[in-house]
Amino acid sequence: MTASTTTAVRFEIPAMDCAEEFRVIAQAVNELPGVENPRADYLSRVLTVDLDADHATQDMVADRLRDVGFPAIDPASANGSGSTATAFNPLFSRKAAIIAGTVLLALAFFAWLASLSSLAWCLGVASTLVSGWHVGLAAWKSARFSRIDMNTLMVIAASGAIALGEYFEAAVAMLLFGVSIWLESYSVGRAKKAVASLVGLMPQRARVIKKPSSDSGVQSRQPTLGGLVDEDMDDVDCLHVHKGDVIVVRPGERIAADGKVIDGSGSVDQSSITGESKPAAKTVGDGVFAGTLNGEAPLLVRATSCAHDSTLAGVAKLVDQARSSTSPTERFVDRFARIYTPSIIALACLIGVVAPIMISLLWAQPLGVHFATWFHRGLVLLVIACPCALVISTPVTIVCGLHEATRNGILVKGGDFLELAGQADSMIVDKTGTITEGRPTVSDVWCASGVTKEELLACAAALEMHSEHPLAVAIKSAANAAGVEQVAASEVTTIVGGGVVGKWNEQPAAIGNASLFENLAWTGCEDIKSYYAEVAEQTDGRSGTNAGSLLLVATESRPLGALLVTDVPREGAKAAVLEWRELGIKSIQMLSGDQPSVVEQVASQVGIDDAIGGLLPAEKFESLREMRAKGSRVIIIGDGVNDSPALAAADVGIAIENNVSDLALQSADVVLLAPRLGKVSDLIRLSRRTHQILWQNIAFAIGIKLFVLVLAAMGLATMWMAIVADVGASLLVIFNGMRVLTNKAGSSSRNRIV
Repeated sequence: MTASTTTAVRFEIPAMDCAEEFRVIAQAVNELPGVENPRADYLSRVLTVDLDADHATQDMVADRLRDVGFPAIDPASANGSGSTATAFNPLFSRKAAIIAGTVLLALAFFAWLASLSSLAWCLGVASTLVSGWHVGLAAWKSARFSRIDMNTLMVIAASGAIALGEYFEAAVAMLLFGVSIWLESYSVGRAKKAVASLVGLMPQRARVIKKPSSDSGVQSRQPTLGGLVDEDMDDVDCLHVHKGDVIVVRPGERIAADGKVIDGSGSVDQSSITGESKPAAKTVGDGVFAGTLNGEAPLLVRATSCAHDSTLAGVAKLVDQARSSTSPTERFVDRFARIYTPSIIALACLIGVVAPIMISLLWAQPLGVHFATWFHRGLVLLVIACPCALVISTPVTIVCGLHEATRNGILVKGGDFLELAGQADSMIVDKTGTITEGRPTVSDVWCASGVTKEELLACAAALEMHSEHPLAVAIKSAANAAGVEQVAASEVTTIVGGGVVGKWNEQPAAIGNASLFENLAWTGCEDIKSYYAEVAEQTDGRSGTNAGSLLLVATESRPLGALLVTDVPREGAKAAVLEWRELGIKSIQMLSGDQPSVVEQVASQVGIDDAIGGLLPAEKFESLREMRAKGSRVIIIGDGVNDSPALAAADVGIAIENNVSDLALQSADVVLLAPRLGKVSDLIRLSRRTHQILWQNIAFAIGIKLFVLVLAAMGLATMWMAIVADVGASLLVIFNGMRVLTNKAGSSSRNRIV
């Protein structure tokens, strides 16, 4: 199968909560033709598979899941369709079993107090059967498929305890096991609510301005807020908002689609997307996100995407994908669990069966003298063999960390990148659009002899007509301001890291830096390069605040002039660099395709000592390889096409969502949804906090298990004590993992401009 022929299909499986169960499920569905790449989200208890519709159907997968004892509810494909199945609700059925089992156990206790031994035995066994009814059913399904899980171990342990006459212990253990499953489901439900889906931020309805019919005779014009009445608008489902539609957003309403303001001004609460608590001022021409909350004034917004292509929808999709990925620590825990469970079962067999036989043989005593004691110890060890607390400790913590990052406007595409961010010791940053604002302006114009400013700007704007690069936008803005008529050049070719070449007024023309003209075999190249050197000498002598990108404009035969395009550092960039150093980032390097003098100038303004300019994408990539070859873990921050190869190859590639290129967005591992460099510091702190809590959970889970294991081997633990320890460990790691959501790691970003 290939990615183009498959569809991601999701199945909600209430009974799946650990890696042991997922392995059984994965083995079962992988046997089906046309089903590949199963992946689990333990927190949401969702299984995702790649399904080839030509060979398999959702119903086939659902039937297989039901056969192996893990029925799914509401299987839904990526396009939102799906069948409705009968809901499988283990919470209610287990709750009823717990209540009935508790009543029977209480009656058994009173019968024992009344010296009614036979009745007490019957009531105790009945309590065990009722409390363990669903456990027994699950164990039976496991036996049918030749697998051993925690349900099987519990049935063996309870049966053995009853055989030894310990019916009270069997009843208490089974009852506590039922309570543990119910509590774990409840706790996971709390965690799911804490990291609720972003889809809930989307409004259900939108007011779209009616489009005039083609035969109405009404001339198409830019709509405005003035004079609008209800009859001018259609109330539609948000899913029916299309690109180009004009939406009326009233105060206090959520915006239905990504778009640009075409009339009105006010403030918009973008905290759901960017994590910034302060409302952002919006006026005509400003972009807005779907799902954000309009403030005190009405806005007229032209949609630039439909609902399923919005930034919010993309964030929700990527968060969902990230939750299905596994971090390095999760992979370690899964490998450990594969060894842990069979090892403890083997140890239980040694202690419960082999040990009494060996003692009987060595000391020549009857087997029955020690068998009951040692067999009971082995049964207790079987209860300890379940690794659920250990396995659930990692996904709960990682998922909470991913959602906390998203809540702060930091989109992390997987748990592995969340972990690696806090381990980085080196950083590479781009200049334009990353350290600087990315909104440069043409500050100086030099015209060659016999060339007017208008002619120079006309040629430059023509070559850059179809480019959205920040430098191109600045040039086109300067041409507009000068009243120059702009006609696009033909045969335009972009030279990455150099500039643009095309045909203007029927002759070859180009705009770019020095490296561009060194590689052009034009008749007037010597004159062009000589002119460039003269202008460059003038700019090098200017003050640092005026340093910028020097772009030469020329035709094939002669230079037309030069433009100095300047860009200022972002507000808070210097503070962010200082903060990175305080967080232990030892090496911070600025790499840029801009002129070396400009790059060095900007770097000195923000406190970066190591800066290299004039680099091509391949050279940036090579610098990264050299840094990683020295053993460094590298974070790269960029926003342009030039940064994409390095972003993809870095330990953690971070793109800034501010005129960021689509290629950089796809290549990056982390996306900052607001152009705030201080959010990189928040990511590092959150990563380290998540990593710390992650290993706390692992230590808790393993430590409690080992403690009870030692007590069991010494005969000082009972089955109910082992289950209490297992329940306590599970609840402890879940609630400790949810501490990531308290936002201590990233709280500073909501109240600052860095």
